[in-house]
Parts: sequence; structure tokens; C-alpha cells
Amino acid sequence: PMIYVRKKPRGFGRNALLEGHLQEGQRVVLVEDLIFDGQSKVRVVESIRAAGALCHDVLSVFNYAPSGQGNPLLSQANIRLHALTNWPVLLEVAQADGFFTPQQIEVIKEFLADPPAWSQRRQGPGDASV
Repeated sequence: PMIYVRKKPRGFGRNALLEGHLQEGQRVVLVEDLIFDGQSKVRVVESIRAAGALCHDVLSVFNYAPSGQGNPLLSQANIRLHALTNWPVLLEVAQADGFFTPQQIEVIKEFLADPPAWSQRRQGPGDASV
């Protein structure tokens, strides 16, 4: 069975955020296209848990976090992240296939290491020399 979790409550009661049939104690895996900071995923899992289901795993196609590593917000909420791919893998494949030059790969790695500092060094997005 599949459920859909709304962004805002519709109606009332324990299933105000949920569309579909969810039984008490049912195990649920949240499936998403991508994840970055995890805040929205924690809210969705909390809604599922509030409806009486058990949800401890999120499956994501792409982990958009710069490091590609685990997510502290999810860990704190007792949620395991399973991502099919992430930035480190994407860069490795892109480099191996010659999609980016070595210099482009280094610029992307610099950005992923510290996006605010990278942008600051280039005087922000409005600078024509970027």
C-alpha cells in the first residue's frame, strides 16, 4: 500500500496530513527524489509516526548534501538514510567519463566543501567574473 503525506493538513483527525490507508503499527519506508538538509523528511516521518505507523528509513535517489554523508537531523530523529547516489559518486563518474575537466571537478569540490565561502571568494552570485 502507498500513502501520500500532504504539506499542510486537510481536514481533521489523525489522518489530516495523510492520503491513503495506514494501519496502526504498519512499517513505512519514505521514498523521496532527493534530500538536502533533512528538515522536510523529519516532518513527514513525524506525521507518519503520529498516525501510529513505524517509520525509521528514508530512501532517496540523490543525497544532495555536499559531503554525501549521513544526515545529523535524520540521525537525531532515529531515521536511517539510504541514498542511491550522492555528490562524491556523481563527481567520480563524471570525471571518469570525461564529462568535466579536472579543473572543473576541483571547482565543484571547492564549492561542495564550503558553499558560502566559495561564493564569498567570488563576490557572490551577482559578480560578472564568476
